[in-house]
Amino acid sequence: MKKFLGFICVLFFAACGDESPVNKLVDEAFLSSSDAEKSSSSENVLSSSNSENSSPSKKSQSSSSVELLNSSNSVLSSSSLEISSSSVTISSSSEVSSSSSAYVKICESEPSSVSLEEVFENQSKAAYPDTSEYQIKIYINSPGVLEMNFGMALLTAGPDKSITTVKNNLVQTETVRNNGRIKVTDLKTGKVLPSSNAETNLMDYRQFIGSPEDYSGVSFEDGLWKLSPKDDAGKILYYSACEERIMKVFYVSGDTVTTMNYSYFDESADFPGTVKSMNLERSVYLKDANMREYIKSDTMKVFMEWNLYKIKQRRLLPEKLFDIN
Repeated sequence: MKKFLGFICVLFFAACGDESPVNKLVDEAFLSSSDAEKSSSSENVLSSSNSENSSPSKKSQSSSSVELLNSSNSVLSSSSLEISSSSVTISSSSEVSSSSSAYVKICESEPSSVSLEEVFENQSKAAYPDTSEYQIKIYINSPGVLEMNFGMALLTAGPDKSITTVKNNLVQTETVRNNGRIKVTDLKTGKVLPSSNAETNLMDYRQFIGSPEDYSGVSFEDGLWKLSPKDDAGKILYYSACEERIMKVFYVSGDTVTTMNYSYFDESADFPGTVKSMNLERSVYLKDANMREYIKSDTMKVFMEWNLYKIKQRRLLPEKLFDIN
C-alpha cells in the first residue's frame, strides 16, 4: 500500500513540479497535507484509498523512487475535498461566475509588431489584488492511473503573508506563510508541525516567465505572438495582442514536456484581466522500469485544470491571523 501511495506521489509531482504560481499553490497544499498525514494511522490511509470516488488501486510495483516517497501524499487517494475555514470565508456576493458572460470583446486588426517590454508590462496587470481571498477548484487526471478533484481556500495579505486551507475526511490542514517562514497545523488534531523557512510570494509570475531580457525576439505564429527564449531550455510564450495577455506557455525540462493554456476574466468581471483558469498538459518520460510496467507505457500523460471561481479583495487583515509562533 505504501508503495502505491508513493507512486501516486510521483504522479502528483509530475503534474505540479515546477515554479508556476498556479502549481506552487497546489504544491503548497499537498506538501502541507503530506507532512500532516504522517501522523495518521495506516488504517485511515487504507480506507481512504478504497473510497468510492477514488481510482481503483492497482498492484504496487517495487521501485527505489517510489520507496523514497512512500508515505507522502496519501491524501491524493481521496477524489474530492471540501473547503471551509473560519479564518478564510468568502461571501456569496463575491463569487466570480465561471460561466460565459454576455461580454464580447471586439479586437482591432493585429498590430504589425509587439515589443517584449509591452508583453511583460501588460502581463504584470494580470496579478490579483495582493490582499484577497480566493477559492479554487482543481482537477488532475492521468488516464488509466488517477483522476481526482479537489479545492483550496487561499487568503493573502500582501506578497509575503498567506493562509492556505485544505479539508477532506482524511486531511484537514492550515498552512500559514509569513515573511519567509511557514507553519502547518493539522486541524483535526490541533498538532502544529515545526516552523520552517519557505518562499512566501506564491503568486509571483516573474520567477516563472522571466523578464524581457530572457527573450531574443517576437514573431507571429498561428494567431499569437511567439516569444522565443535566448536559452534553449527556457519557456516559449504565446501572447495575444487582443487580450494583452500571455495565453500559452510551452517548455521542455529534462524528460518532461509541458504546455499550459490560460484564460482571463473579461471586462464584465470584478477583476478583469486576472487569471481565470489554466489547463496543463504534461508528458513525462519514465526512466524507471517498474513505473513503465505499472502504466504499460514509457510515457505518463498528466492533465490538470485549475479554475478560480470565487475571489474577494480585502483591505486590512489582523496580523494575528498570520502568526507562526
